Amino acid sequence: IHMSGELFKTLTETNMTAVPFAGSGAALPALLGGDVDVSFENMPTVFSHIQSGDLRALAVTSAERSEFLPDVPTLKEIGEYNLDQFVTTAWFGLIAHHSFPEEATAAMQKALQEVMEREEFTSFVEQLGAEKGT
Repeated sequence: IHMSGELFKTLTETNMTAVPFAGSGAALPALLGGDVDVSFENMPTVFSHIQSGDLRALAVTSAERSEFLPDVPTLKEIGEYNLDQFVTTAWFGLIAHHSFPEEATAAMQKALQEVMEREEFTSFVEQLGAEKGT
């Protein structure tokens, strides 16, 4: 997330002060409270706040508009200020230490695949404004 902000600053030659937070859990209250003006955040972190009107989505950093925020342009779409090549997305994964047993890895992957195929999981992910991966 931080690197998206740094890329934005570099491409647009914007003078913004990066405020180092220990993750989105600390940054979100500062954004909601008006202690910081803008933030690059992952959609699941802020989607409910955008829906409620507490936050305003200015743009998305993906190559295409979000199906959950179809009226919000991409930074690439805006195209000004060298943003025509700006595309960043987030990836969330479940990871383990290299010593995690292979049989446990296989069992975990099978269980996760079963959960991800459930309608309840798909609905939950959509409520966060996220897209389900594979």
